[in-house]
Amino acid sequence: TAEIQAISTTNLATLTTAEIAALTTAQAQALGATGVGALGSDQLRALSTQDVAALTTAEVAAISTDNISLLTTAQVKA
Repeated sequence: TAEIQAISTTNLATLTTAEIAALTTAQAQALGATGVGALGSDQLRALSTQDVAALTTAEVAAISTDNISLLTTAQVKA
């Protein structure tokens, strides 16, 4: 998780959806609000429902209004 926290927001934006989907829940939590806010819409949709469920209130609040509307029903229910 320390490696995830060390990734700059610029570099987070370049991760592929496959790389995002491969994150463990602990790694997704390590993104923090700044990291989650830097993710694009496709990257957010690539998070597992478990990853989304593990996000803190601050991390969810960091998701832009445009991107939050793109989460899947399963992710939102999580």
